[in-house]
Amino acid sequence: MLFLRRAAIVTTAALTLGGVVFALWLGPLSSGGSGAEGDGATPAPGVDVAGRWGGDGDRAPHLIFGAHGEVSGNDGCNGLSGSYTATGDGEVDFHDVLGTLKACPGVDTWLHRLASAVVDGDELAVFDAAGEEIGRLPRA
Repeated sequence: MLFLRRAAIVTTAALTLGGVVFALWLGPLSSGGSGAEGDGATPAPGVDVAGRWGGDGDRAPHLIFGAHGEVSGNDGCNGLSGSYTATGDGEVDFHDVLGTLKACPGVDTWLHRLASAVVDGDELAVFDAAGEEIGRLPRA
């Protein structure tokens, strides 16, 4: 089965204030599509993605989808915030996702590479800009 995934341009910005460097990840910013085949996720028809996906607690990898297209979360270390569009059949594209870039030794910050997702049963399969599955989050 073929799923369309967006290609993304990833940009970072840094700002120094009073000797402290603040960095933002200006996440997937394009709206085109690129093909990804054989990713193992099957979109679920008639699915509402609103709500929390992922572990409990602020530092557990998670995403919170608002009812009006807003998304926020944490990759286990860094906060994320942006917007999303959902097709209603379980496919999600992320837009203008911003996040902090703190150093987090020993923490796998895979979620900050998100570009799209597909609801697959009780899990959200998360994909990077190349259409590769980078992880899964259970519905909370």
